[in-house]
Amino acid sequence: MKIPPQAPCLSDGTVALRPHRPADLDDLIALSLECRWPDGVLPTTGREGLLWLEEGPRGPGTVEVRWALERAGRHLGVLFLRPDGAGAADVRCALAPSARGSGTMSRALRLALPWAFSSLDLQVVHARAAVGDWDAFRLGWAIGLRLEGTVRGLLPGPEGRRDAWIGSLRRGDPLTPSGVWLQPPLLGDHQVLLRPHGVQDAERIAQACNDTQTQHWLPLLPAPYTEQNSLAHLTEIQTHHATGQCLYWAISDPATNLITGEIGLFGMNTSCLRKAEVGYWCHPAERGRGLTTRAVRAVARYALLPRDVGGLDLGRLVIQVCRENRASRAVASGAGFRQTGVERGAQILRDGSLQDIIRYDLLSQELPEARDDVRPCPFRLPPDGPTGRTDPGGPR
Repeated sequence: MKIPPQAPCLSDGTVALRPHRPADLDDLIALSLECRWPDGVLPTTGREGLLWLEEGPRGPGTVEVRWALERAGRHLGVLFLRPDGAGAADVRCALAPSARGSGTMSRALRLALPWAFSSLDLQVVHARAAVGDWDAFRLGWAIGLRLEGTVRGLLPGPEGRRDAWIGSLRRGDPLTPSGVWLQPPLLGDHQVLLRPHGVQDAERIAQACNDTQTQHWLPLLPAPYTEQNSLAHLTEIQTHHATGQCLYWAISDPATNLITGEIGLFGMNTSCLRKAEVGYWCHPAERGRGLTTRAVRAVARYALLPRDVGGLDLGRLVIQVCRENRASRAVASGAGFRQTGVERGAQILRDGSLQDIIRYDLLSQELPEARDDVRPCPFRLPPDGPTGRTDPGGPR
């Protein structure tokens, strides 16, 4: 593999990539303070910056292709490629806060990556981002990176090592989103509001998941279930949305916005089957009010009605409930689902006992004929959405 002495100049007429210049030092130092990357990745002082420009990357045998990113004549960011000499490279980038959300970095990557695959004879490019860095996740999604998983403690940081997402892009993969970034719309009526989750829901989620009945019927929940578990669950929800796997809603009280339960559609990435599974739980203080049944009806309408009237155009929904979980079975029946079968001894509960699973389903043709069942929700969230919302605001 032949590495060029410096990064080539590339441009799409709007964004340009070029080698760094001494005039970039102030911007590089500002980016370094903003990114808080490990020492040596970006300079933190003018003297260090001059050495950074002259000497290149640190470490014996280290090779790196570095670009300065320009738009409208302004230096706005950096893009690095570090080939390993065996057909792979790591990519790292950073953008000034003023340019984020403008598509600048995705344009830059669509310039750099085709050149890298061809000129450096790469087979695959890898990228990493701290878990919870939704700007980086959204950028990877926009250029077609595939999420491969999470590596614990991969990234160093001032407060200790952090978990990281890992993504990959192979030669020949299209530089466009590989799937849909799902976003839960507001659903509901004057008695129940289905909305996106926010970090303010963590305490109530922990309360519900520590409840004796919840723990009994959901044996895979951690015990005890802490607010840290709740926050990890909220991150998992956003990851599932971003990878097109599931849709989740917080079931809440329209008057207070307080979470009363949760409902989700699972298996959304098997769109060729046009089906999904519905799952739900209710906070122990809210049971018996009929809120979960109303939530299941709203989600079923949204999922099964055609797209031209605001639905997802799925053909079939499934609910699976333990035989003795009478409350959840009543929700399924009350929402219009029909019992269709039994899987004997299919669920192991926390105490080690086996339970039959009762299966319910609902077909799109079994919905009421009236097409006005899916309506804009009559409620609005507070001006900034749920307090501390975790929605990354990705492309919709």
